[in-house]
Order: sequence, then C-alpha cells, then structure tokens
Amino acid sequence: MAAYIIDARQAAQFGDYDTLKDMLDKGFISPDCTDSDDCSLLHWAAINNRLKIAKLLIDYNCNVNAIGGVLCSTPLHWAARHGHTKMVALLMKYDANPYLRNVEGFAAIHVAAQFGCTPVVAYLISKGVSPDEKDASSMTPAMWAAYKVHSLDLLKMLVTLKADVNIADVSYGNTCLHWAVIQENTSAVELLVSLDIDINKDNKQRETPLIIAKRKGIFVRWLLKIIDNTKHFLYLPFGVTVGLKILMIFSWIFYIHGIVPWYINMSFYLLLLFITYIYVNLTFTDPGIYSVSIQETYNMISKTFEEENFSDKFCTTCLLIRPHRSKHCKFCDKCILRFDHHCPWIGNCVGANNHFHFLIYLLSLIIELLIIIYGCVTNFLHMKKIYITISDTIINNTWILYVFILSNFILIWICIMTYLQLYQIANKLTTNERINAYKYSYIGQKGSQERVKFLLSKNGCKNLKLFCKGEAI
Repeated sequence: MAAYIIDARQAAQFGDYDTLKDMLDKGFISPDCTDSDDCSLLHWAAINNRLKIAKLLIDYNCNVNAIGGVLCSTPLHWAARHGHTKMVALLMKYDANPYLRNVEGFAAIHVAAQFGCTPVVAYLISKGVSPDEKDASSMTPAMWAAYKVHSLDLLKMLVTLKADVNIADVSYGNTCLHWAVIQENTSAVELLVSLDIDINKDNKQRETPLIIAKRKGIFVRWLLKIIDNTKHFLYLPFGVTVGLKILMIFSWIFYIHGIVPWYINMSFYLLLLFITYIYVNLTFTDPGIYSVSIQETYNMISKTFEEENFSDKFCTTCLLIRPHRSKHCKFCDKCILRFDHHCPWIGNCVGANNHFHFLIYLLSLIIELLIIIYGCVTNFLHMKKIYITISDTIINNTWILYVFILSNFILIWICIMTYLQLYQIANKLTTNERINAYKYSYIGQKGSQERVKFLLSKNGCKNLKLFCKGEAI
C-alpha cells in the first residue's frame, strides 16, 4: 500500500493523469490517501498547479478541505501560498473553505498576502472573504502586505477593495503604517502616507510610526511627505506650458500691442481666452475614466480567473476588465476609455471624452502662434525704422528675437503633433494604437504589413467628419 501511495503522490506532483486514474479505478489507492506527512494527493496537485489531477480527485469525492503537512494546512493554503489562482478558483468552486486556519492561525488569504500573491488575494475577496479578515493575532492582509511585500501591487489592490488600513493588531497595536516602518518598506510607507493615514497613532508601546522611524533613523522624510516627491516632476511640463503662455501674453502687451492693427489685437485676445478655457477644460475634466462598483469588480475578478483563458483586458491595477480600446495610464493610475496618450503638457490623459477638444486646442495654438510670429515681424519692421540697420535692430530688440525663435520652434512642434493626430484620426487610430499596433489583434497580428493596409484607409475624410461629430473613430 505504501508503494502505491508513493507512486500516486508522484503522479499527482508531476501531472500523470492516466497513471493516477488507473490506480483510482483499480482501487489501489483512495482519493483521500495521505503520505507520511499526512499530505493528501490533492495537496500535491494544488502546490504543483495540476488542475486536471485536482479535478480528477474531486470527481472521485476526495476531501477538498483535507488537513495535512507540518503546518496542518489545506490544499487551498498550499495553492494560495504559491499564487496558483486557477487552482484556488477550482478548489473554491468545489466548496473549499477559505476560513480554515493552519497551526499558525493563518487563513488562505493571509498566506497569499504574506507571499505577495495579489491575484489570489483579489480572487478570495471577490468570493466573499473580507479584505480585513484577521488571523489569530488580528493581523489583516493589508498589514502583511505592508510588512512583508515590497511591491506596491498587493497593498494598492487591497486599498482599491476598501481594506481598512487604520486597523491595529491585537498583539502589538500596530497599524499598517507601523508595520511598514518597522520593516523599512519605503514603497508601502509612501503609499500609506499619501492616503492621509494618521501617522500619530500610538501602538501598545505608545509609539507612533513617526517615533519608530526616528528611533530607527530612517524614513522620516518619507513620513513627513504627503506625496512622493518624484510625482512633482510630473507637474514640470504643466508648469512650463502655463509659464510660456504668460511669457507670450507679457511680450504681446508690452512689445506688440501698440504697433499692430486693432483686429489683430482683437484676434489675439479672443483666441487667448478661448485657448485658456479649453486648456482648463482639458486639464481638469474627466478624459474618460472607466470605473465600476465594488460588486462589479468582484464579478469581473471571479469571471477572469474562473474562465479557461485569462482575459488580457483585465487590469490588475484597477481590478476590472477594460472595454475595447481602453488602456491603463500609469501616470493617472486609471483606466481610460479609448486611450490616446497621457499629455504631460496638460497634466491629463487624452481619451474618449476630451480627444476632440485636444485637437481643437492644437489647431487654436497654431493660429495663436502665427499671430504672435506676425506680431514679432511687425515689431522688427517698426524698430528697423528707428535703428536703420538690422544688427542694431536685433541688438536693441533681443527679447522679441527670443520670442520669435521660441514661437517658431513651438509652432513646428505643434504642427507635427497636429498632423499626427489628424493622420491617426483619418485612419481610425489612437496614438497608443499606432505606437503599439503589434499588440492589438484588431489592427494586425502579423505586424507592419497588415498594419500598413489598415493605415492607408481611403475613408480618411469620412473618419475625420465622424470624429468632429463626436462619434468614435
């Protein structure tokens, strides 16, 4: 009998379906037989992610919640620890109990959290396990994520699923932030501080996260910040854009306003107001953020991991199945409908809701820059009457020369951007799709040859018209 069990264990470990089925059919082994460590065949199938073997054993009515191993764990514990989400889904489908504890007092969700298995934790929560499920010492998955996992994915996912990061454990009275500081987990500290978590909350030793950080001589600067400093660099292009607009206004008022016809001045100021309005609109309005309710999120997570084929449209950050042509923006940290690109100059994404406005903004800038260039030339001609020679005119009008050169440089750049936008719209493409065409099967799976045929669409004018009417390209 012992020899049969060893053979059966090897079959379960290595996925030898036929051998194991033959042994079960002939009665050589029981589906619940265990080895010397009390580990069942389902344990070995679970830890090695042998889905067919697990289904075979379940069909033979094995105990899905068998306890075994040194830690007295279930097959669900073993699958969760190794991040086998499909196996976890299979076991849960056949009534595996996610609340059973091992000898350390951990349920499957705690084991998965300790080893950074984000999809497993997400799936268990989608099936009804609380994101704040406590282990024997009242540690939650979020606490384990802050303490043991230096990747942000798990902690961000738990925050998305409304985990309470202010809960304290029973043993030490530590919150997630306490544990992150103790373990020197910089990523977790920065994320938690950005959530406006209380950094002055005491634990049982009357120590706040800030006191612990000072005692350890680390991370004080992180704890004193609300947002990671690196994010401030994202605002640099936005600031440059606003600064350039102010520079152009200043130059026009003090150097050009008095020497150009009234209708040119009127055109400049009216267009300036329009550009300011549309710029504010682009910066502060929703570009097409796709979001769903918590229940819909749970349903999408369950559907994703229970299907035979993992959906490549599933966003592991937002925990949702993205609609067609949408994409997750790493800067905005959101999924954007019909994502075109993230524009640092407006500090926002360009997507389904503001793509048309973005094109109008570019066209308006071209006209405004042409007016400014006209004003600079007019200024030079006016000053030439005073200084006679070109060299004297330039020397005494250096500022306008700088404005003229800068305006031409920006004009060329924006014209290129506008051309690319019009070209893409005419061919029913977004910037993201043009750059990453090889990733999207609906553009051409085999690469550039099929993609060229698609890009050389003869319906360009029709597509531009549809775009201007507000219909999806």
